[in-house]
Amino acid sequence: RNAILEVSEGRRYIGRGVNNTDPSADAGGTQVSDSEMSFAKKYQLTRREMEIVRHIGQALTNKEIGDRLFISDQTVSVHRKNIMRKLRVNSTATLIKMVFEYQIPAASY
Repeated sequence: RNAILEVSEGRRYIGRGVNNTDPSADAGGTQVSDSEMSFAKKYQLTRREMEIVRHIGQALTNKEIGDRLFISDQTVSVHRKNIMRKLRVNSTATLIKMVFEYQIPAASY
């Protein structure tokens, strides 16, 4: 509905699931702090992986994360495995601990 109104008024509409090309923004367009950028660079995490890290930090399941990001829980599972490999952790608890240690903020909705 919002898309129809925006376009009918001559403005451009970009849906929530579209990647933002701004390097200081995550896949949802949320601004990313300098500490998050350095964390992402250190571990070579993509914007989408950082977005998922913020959700994992809230101890959400793959299904809950998928529902919030409009992707399948299997896709979240693949991202989670890649994140854990890059961070060299072998448990979600350790991953969540890292999120808190690096002060990665919770995902916004």
